[in-house]
Amino acid sequence: MRIRDLTQRSVMTADISESLSAAASRMRLADVSALPVTREGEPVGILTERDLTRAVADAVNPLTTGIATYMTLGLTVAKLDDESEEVAARMLELGIRHLPVQEAGELVGIISMRDLLLLEALRPRAAARLE
Repeated sequence: MRIRDLTQRSVMTADISESLSAAASRMRLADVSALPVTREGEPVGILTERDLTRAVADAVNPLTTGIATYMTLGLTVAKLDDESEEVAARMLELGIRHLPVQEAGELVGIISMRDLLLLEALRPRAAARLE
């Protein structure tokens, strides 16, 4: 299945200048576990729950510590026409759980391991209905 059929099409981002606290609050309100990070509208990295956990373990002040200190730099992305199996393999190889999705250089969505796992869980049921 193509990523375009699975991806969550609304993308909440964080600006690189934000504090950990501001980003964590937005993640909580939106019930998401990762935010692509932008600088002047361009994606430059991602902030995940794992990154926030590292910050807590380091006992930093989340109100004054910027996300740039803990975010994962660089951004591996998926394209809308990528196959789900290929994206899942790439995520496993990289040890990541979230992959922003781009189309024509624009951030258009985000795919998570949970999305891919749901696809696999439902696939046998869908196949059985077709028989």
